[in-house]
Amino acid sequence: MVRALALLVVIPLSAWADCSSWGWSVFPAPGSTVPSNARFVVQAFDEAQPVLASIATRHPRLVTQDGASFPLKVVEINVGEFRLTQAVLQAKGALTEGTRYTLRFDQPEGPERFALSRDASPSWTVGPADVEPPVWITSPGAQAGRYVQYGCGPVIEARVAVAVADGDPVQFRAHVSRPDGGVREFLLTPDRGDVVIGHGMCSGAFRVSTGEWTLTLSAVDLAGNATPAPGPPLHFKGVDGVDSPDAG
Repeated sequence: MVRALALLVVIPLSAWADCSSWGWSVFPAPGSTVPSNARFVVQAFDEAQPVLASIATRHPRLVTQDGASFPLKVVEINVGEFRLTQAVLQAKGALTEGTRYTLRFDQPEGPERFALSRDASPSWTVGPADVEPPVWITSPGAQAGRYVQYGCGPVIEARVAVAVADGDPVQFRAHVSRPDGGVREFLLTPDRGDVVIGHGMCSGAFRVSTGEWTLTLSAVDLAGNATPAPGPPLHFKGVDGVDSPDAG
């Protein structure tokens, strides 16, 4: 069954906004407790993308308060379809429980340097290892999409409700495939119980507004343990004419 991407059209009171030229985010949230076999997902927007794309050559590492350094390996690099790139990093050995680690890597000077608005040097405290994969409570379910026109371009989203049982935050690996053979994967952090497939005004992992596409999901915990979603893949048909390659 192919579902039309039904879009809820919203025109905000202030339809004009600007996009910054660079930005960063990191998962899990800085200050949280992570398993000793944790992975770290660093995401870069626009002009910060080349720094992240070359992170394997920039000596990514975790540093303790006493200055000990533990190298990180690059598990994967995921390149989004609209100004967004993410890298998944993991320590080359088990981290020590009860120790606090700070993420660092070599960077150029300039505004595209890795920095978060609330924490320029994200740190985490380590707990026990996690070897149990997430458990799905129900199959993912397609929800109404969203289209919001802003000054620099539209927000276009398909939303899928997800529910898993896991003691820690999880992300969802979204695998989007198209009839022309195009395939794209990205790790997405849920938003109020939904996985959001698409893009914002300034960036995003997927362009989903036109053509048919198929979505499969896997729940991925902080240690990288993954569980495919139950049920068949979700099939969508986008709405022509609401997106453009130059949006943003």
